[in-house]
Formats: sequence, structure tokens, C-alpha cells
Amino acid sequence: MARRRGKIARLPKAIRDEVNRKLQDGVTYRVICQWLGEQGHPGMTVAQFPRWYKGGYREWLAEQSQLEGVGAQAEFAQELVKKGDWNTFQEAGLQMASAQFFEMARKLDVSALREMMEEKPEVYVRMVNSLVRLSKGRMELEKQKREWGAQDTRLTPEEQQRHIKDIFGLI
Repeated sequence: MARRRGKIARLPKAIRDEVNRKLQDGVTYRVICQWLGEQGHPGMTVAQFPRWYKGGYREWLAEQSQLEGVGAQAEFAQELVKKGDWNTFQEAGLQMASAQFFEMARKLDVSALREMMEEKPEVYVRMVNSLVRLSKGRMELEKQKREWGAQDTRLTPEEQQRHIKDIFGLI
């Protein structure tokens, strides 16, 4: 996607993010223009906002949604590690990776994919290999669960702390 070059797009990121939050809160374009002038960015007009609203603001909303999703996934994984059931954690990790893979695939533009395959066929091979590895990981996990049966797979508190640190860089 091409970088935006309008007046709003050229504002500092912190100001632009605040503009987007104000749009999200339903603040009028006129009030935002006044606020921008107070922040040292005079000269904005109401006429500049509809284009930003349809473009840059929508992109910002999508980015915020994506960030929230990633944060929720990390929080979910962290909770699984804290519970200490390693099987559950592995299974959830595979499910999250699969969901992310298919979300990415769903968003692919078929014509762009064709072009990419013509220019760099190895990228498509990597995608297929990733899917195969996810499937293989799932099968290995199922096999492990059968072999372990009712065996206690909970982690010790020390193992929990090590995994949290390794995975999330925490503690």
C-alpha cells in the first residue's frame, strides 16, 4: 500500500493518532481542526477530513483491531502457561498459528498472489510448507496426548516462569 501524503498523513504520529481517536469518539471535523491549530498545526480545513476518514483513519482502525487481537492472543497464551498444562499450551499455540495463517490467506488478493508466484515462486512453497508443518505439529501433539494418556503434564512453578520468560520476555 502506498504511503499517504496528505496534510493529515504528514502530521507527527502522536498527533495523527489523537486525531484518529477523536474521529473514533465522534468529534466533529471542525473541532478537530481547532484542536490541531491549538497544538501548533494550523491551516487544516474540514474539507481535508473526508478523504482521511475513508483512507488513513480506516487503516488506523484496522491496525488497532489487529493490535488488540495480537494482545488478546498473547494474554491468552500467557494465562495458559500460568495454568501450567503444557499440552493445553501447545495446542493453543498451534490453534493460534493456524488461525493467523488462514486469516492471512483469506486476505490475499488472488491477482497479487499470482504475480508473487510468478516473481518469487519460493514464497508460495514456503507458505505451503508452513501449512504442512502446522498440520504435522497438530498430529504430533495428538500422538503425544494419546501416549501420555492421563499422565500429569502440568508444569512446575519454575518451568512456568521459564516458559513465560522465554516466550514473552517477562519476569
